[in-house]
Amino acid sequence: MPFLNRYNKEGYYKYFSSLKVGTSIYNIGAGVIGDSVITKLDSDGNVVWDKAYLFDEKIIFRKIVACSNNSDFIVLGLIGNARMSLIRFNSQGTILWKKQFDSVYDSDIYTSKDQNVLIGIGNDDYVLAFSEGIHDPQNIITVVIKFNGSGVITAQKTVKSPDFTFLLSGIAKGNNKIGLYGSMVDDDEIPNAGIIELDFNLNTILNVLEAPNRGSANHLIYKNQGYYVHCSYDHLNPGVTDEVFF
Repeated sequence: MPFLNRYNKEGYYKYFSSLKVGTSIYNIGAGVIGDSVITKLDSDGNVVWDKAYLFDEKIIFRKIVACSNNSDFIVLGLIGNARMSLIRFNSQGTILWKKQFDSVYDSDIYTSKDQNVLIGIGNDDYVLAFSEGIHDPQNIITVVIKFNGSGVITAQKTVKSPDFTFLLSGIAKGNNKIGLYGSMVDDDEIPNAGIIELDFNLNTILNVLEAPNRGSANHLIYKNQGYYVHCSYDHLNPGVTDEVFF
């Protein structure tokens, strides 16, 4: 049932993401001393448990996705600017496994503020994507990784085109395909909203779509046979947004 509750937590913690998994709601975030936190609520908004996690490296929990069994969940954590961590938890908050991904260039990994770079695609398979090398526009690449429920990588693809530079904002699941959405920059050096589609096995680029809208695609929803894209014009008209249908 709907609820509106207020929670007072000792210390300073900031929650970044929440998700309903099964009948429970999980909220994830981080504190100022380098610890990360998960708060589990029941369907009425009551706290079931609240746990802090402190690792050797400072991991900031930023995104949560439900696992295919609708009980476990995977959390994406950021470690500085050049590393990512994936951690699978069960419904009691116990860590089942933990994996780390480092930048190829040992440089900044770019992710959007919403961290929509991790999705489940069914059958206990998941996809993580990120752009890196952002301080060297000529060498920006987007890395797409598919892994199974045990955290084992089953496919990986590097997306880089001689015709444009692509900077990822997020990924979305379509019908037997995934869509990488973000901005494309070609010879005119002005970014346009764009989408790159891959098959689930990451073998083939199925489609490349570039919208006439300047700026970046910030969200993508597949609906029926079409696309709903939310774009922003940050570099030309800050704060102005638009919606595009393909």
